Amino acid sequence: MAWNPKRAAKGRIAENLTEELFRELDFHVYPYGWEKTVPGLVKILGRNKKRIGVQKLIASSPDFVVHHEEKGTFFIEVKYRSNSSLKRKDVANYHEDTLFVLFSQNMIQCISQNELTSGEE
Repeated sequence: MAWNPKRAAKGRIAENLTEELFRELDFHVYPYGWEKTVPGLVKILGRNKKRIGVQKLIASSPDFVVHHEEKGTFFIEVKYRSNSSLKRKDVANYHEDTLFVLFSQNMIQCISQNELTSGEE
């Protein structure tokens, strides 16, 4: 999929909102995604649809790590989808302690990697 500035802007807005939502819930929020840790690879990996090995691992780095003294530590991956859909194949390479925050035009949803891989939507 070609880089789309409008879609990228919606993704950044979704990430900013997610960061603030978790802060409001008294989580410590740490940026973690590959766009922040290895920004030079963003365009290279964005063009490469046949990612292998390390490239797959880097591309599946979640956007944030969040920590709460009582609730624990989680990875957070933020997705914007106009159709409100997230497929199992989209989440297969993420760690089991990843929470997906899905933004669409109509709603905001949060679902764990385990729930998604077990068939939940």
